[in-house]
Amino acid sequence: MDGTYESTLDLRIPAADAVIVVEVRRLHCLLSLLRRRFLGGRRLRPDAPAGQRIDRALLRYLWRYPVATRPLLLAELRKHGDGKTVIVLHGRRQVRRLVQDVRRLKSYGDVGLARSRG
Repeated sequence: MDGTYESTLDLRIPAADAVIVVEVRRLHCLLSLLRRRFLGGRRLRPDAPAGQRIDRALLRYLWRYPVATRPLLLAELRKHGDGKTVIVLHGRRQVRRLVQDVRRLKSYGDVGLARSRG
């Protein structure tokens, strides 16, 4: 599942096989947002809502995530995530490592080894 979208967590968490939570420092998140906006040109991102603007509301949401949104996410995970695999990644390095591991497992799966691992 991608994004918090608090209003649909009660639907998406039960439907998910696993939940990956990516914890990135607010300052890094803010800098990435600004870099994408100002260095990425006018290219639209397929994962961003159509016409998303960097405005006060978006910046406030981003900055308040740890104290406002994250507790809601954790509460919904406790309520609807019983038995789910929850992976918490701290920073981009851990995200890159997970992606590499998944790619490596996928290549093993091509020869039938992934099933034997577990």
